[in-house]
Amino acid sequence: MSKGTPLNKKLYLRAKAEAKRKFKVYPSAYANAWLSRRYKDMGGKYSSKKKSNSLSKGIKRYKKSQSKRRNRSNRTKASRSRYSRH
Repeated sequence: MSKGTPLNKKLYLRAKAEAKRKFKVYPSAYANAWLSRRYKDMGGKYSSKKKSNSLSKGIKRYKKSQSKRRNRSNRTKASRSRYSRH
């Protein structure tokens, strides 16, 4: 997962300063979530990369592994029926 970068650095730094004043422990997951929400509320936006490429690669990998499993299971069923005694 790619990390989005804030487009308005000045606004982001202002929100970050607020988060540091508000929370005793910074950085923390809770403080960072608050920072992100505050930055967006102030009108800030994040840049992000396309996620479709990484998603499609994952789907292709999954389908490839599933087809290998299907082929393996079909082979074992066929070999059992061919050589089994009735």
